Amino acid sequence: MSMPFLPLYVTDYEADTAHLTIEEDGIYMRLLRLCWRTPGCSIPADPAWIARMLRITEDQFERHAKPVLREFFIAKGGRYTQPRLLREHDKATRTCHARKESGSRGGKAKALKAREIDPSKPSSKTVAKLYHLEPDIELDIPITNVIGSEAAVEPVSVAVEEVVEEPVEDLSRILWGRWVKWMIECGVAERAARSMIGKWRKVTDDMTICRAFEDAQREGVVDPIPWMRVRLEKPVVDLDKIARELGNEWTASS
Repeated sequence: MSMPFLPLYVTDYEADTAHLTIEEDGIYMRLLRLCWRTPGCSIPADPAWIARMLRITEDQFERHAKPVLREFFIAKGGRYTQPRLLREHDKATRTCHARKESGSRGGKAKALKAREIDPSKPSSKTVAKLYHLEPDIELDIPITNVIGSEAAVEPVSVAVEEVVEEPVEDLSRILWGRWVKWMIECGVAERAARSMIGKWRKVTDDMTICRAFEDAQREGVVDPIPWMRVRLEKPVVDLDKIARELGNEWTASS
């Protein structure tokens, strides 16, 4: 892996190269850069290849490059390496990988956090989904293009076309996330809050429960369970039973 930066410890470098001529110093620096950019931080022990990569003649290689290679580099397995440079390359590689992994973890954590729903600020997609059943209510949501500039406000139907394809369980996440949290803030134990929401889901749909919660919060309800029970737990009307009772009364009166 080629690192985009080459650490240069000037004091150490000057101490090691003070005896070099200007040509040898230039050759040495080019060799260091060439090794750094080559996979494995090593170069072939091939005079012709090195001369071509350094852009020098055969005579310049013999007079300037060869003494530098002999003094500062190690030839092993048909390749040249510079020990100090190899250690710095390994260190830089580990640092680069560590930063990438850290950035990846931070990006995933940020994405998860962004998906959490703020109780006081429902997302625009959630709002669009909630109002999908009420087309007479206009929703002023600006639509942006792919480069982020704000375009003219478009009808709600455009936004709904994108949102309606999302999984239906969005409302379920709102119930178990936002509204459980709100009930806990009102003093309801978490277990009781989850139990009541589960009970209400058996008698009505998630949309109705969400709207009831919104109304309760807007009205400043401090004890949500009794209020929600009155709103949601409507008595079940047994039409067959009523019909039978009416039929019995009619038969008796006849």
